[in-house]
Amino acid sequence: MKIFVLVFISITVVFAQKEMEHSFYIACWNVENLFDNVDNPDKEDDDFTEAGIKEWNDERVNEKLENIAHVMRLMNNGKGPDIIGMIEVEHKYLLDSLCNTFFPQRDYDVVGYESPDIRGIDNYFIYDNK
Repeated sequence: MKIFVLVFISITVVFAQKEMEHSFYIACWNVENLFDNVDNPDKEDDDFTEAGIKEWNDERVNEKLENIAHVMRLMNNGKGPDIIGMIEVEHKYLLDSLCNTFFPQRDYDVVGYESPDIRGIDNYFIYDNK
């Protein structure tokens, strides 16, 4: 599988007692323009539509989600992170879709909010409720 070039920072923080009773895998990742392909008239997201310069369509959105999931699965010995900050995401529902489609074994939830950014990109946290 072709993995697209990403600039991301993964930080692993482990809080543990000697017996390793409690540990968390925490990461932060700039996913660089995780957009859907729907034109939002209130945002400057025209490049990320089928007619836009990036020719962004459903197939490309799904491929980006698959690639993100692939890299997340490489974290935490194949389980994915317990908490991950996601930077440069257009909408929360993209991350909800990522979690539901690729991580059904985890009880992931997504928190964040739509900021007033002109391009429509926001920051979110994905965390496991367990």
